[in-house]
Amino acid sequence: VTAEEENLEHMKKVMDTNFFGAFNLINLLLPYFRANRNGTIINNTSMSGISFRAYGSAYVSSKHALEGLTSVVWHETREFCRVMAVELGWFQETNIVSSSDLIDIASKYDEYKNLEMFNYKYDYKSNNLKKAVVYIINEVEKEDLPRRLILGADAVFKISKEIEELKHDSKIGQKKSEDLS
Repeated sequence: VTAEEENLEHMKKVMDTNFFGAFNLINLLLPYFRANRNGTIINNTSMSGISFRAYGSAYVSSKHALEGLTSVVWHETREFCRVMAVELGWFQETNIVSSSDLIDIASKYDEYKNLEMFNYKYDYKSNNLKKAVVYIINEVEKEDLPRRLILGADAVFKISKEIEELKHDSKIGQKKSEDLS
């Protein structure tokens, strides 16, 4: 559903699962990781943790929140813990509900009826889940983890586009900020 049509109960359920579930587990584990000077945290923040789509206010918001938490934990625990965000694209085999239930694009408002789901045009094809799992395992077995592991052609495309937008906005902000000093 659109952000305007989202309801608080659904938003809380999605945040409880995707954000607070991870937060509670991390909060439980960190004292042990700190005491042992060793630990690994891998969070699936999804490409939606950096990029976005329409009709996904609860899901996308929860993944953006998890992205923020993962970044904070990565920074705070570098002395004793490895932390990595996995930014997965679309893998057909991972849908836990039917595709018709997964994304509700029906709106009662005319302004949203022809809204494109994604900000960037991309020919979506499912990525290979088996290869992705092997790749994630291989990365986790290495001593040094990347801060973010972006997997799937669609994830690389969408996140790269979002980075381009951030660079553009940053240049505008830099010019405006020079006037503030």
